[in-house]
Amino acid sequence: MSASFEIPDAAKELVPAEKLAKIVSNFADIDRDGDGRVTLDEYLDHMLAEHRARLLHKFQYLDTDGDGTIAFEEFLTATESSYAVLKKFRECDLDGDGLLDYEEALRAAEILDLPYSSDDIKAALERRADLDRDGKVTYDEYFGLIVRYGFQ
Repeated sequence: MSASFEIPDAAKELVPAEKLAKIVSNFADIDRDGDGRVTLDEYLDHMLAEHRARLLHKFQYLDTDGDGTIAFEEFLTATESSYAVLKKFRECDLDGDGLLDYEEALRAAEILDLPYSSDDIKAALERRADLDRDGKVTYDEYFGLIVRYGFQ
């Protein structure tokens, strides 16, 4: 192992060579000026660069439309999961009565792009979603189905 700093003999003896090589490489990456010592500025620059990459990834996740900004609704959807579910429920509630009949529930399944046939979805709705068997799916029943099956 060649480095611009001295690696203690104890480290060479006690740390497996592969692991030590990785540690040396990481230290050398942080020690930008190669003097064998990491200054506060070098350490902060390195750590902030790693943190910046994670934050950039999170920003890109929140920016669902990819326009380079996070609109309030994108932020709201990411921080309040029930908002997105309720919004989809309302979009499918064509008559605005606060309930989904089977036709509207099937439409919801299509919007959610579920990989099931209409017959499978109707059977699941009858058995699992319409708990009170009134032919309509309430928001609570819909939300329960979403939570159970993870469709959002």
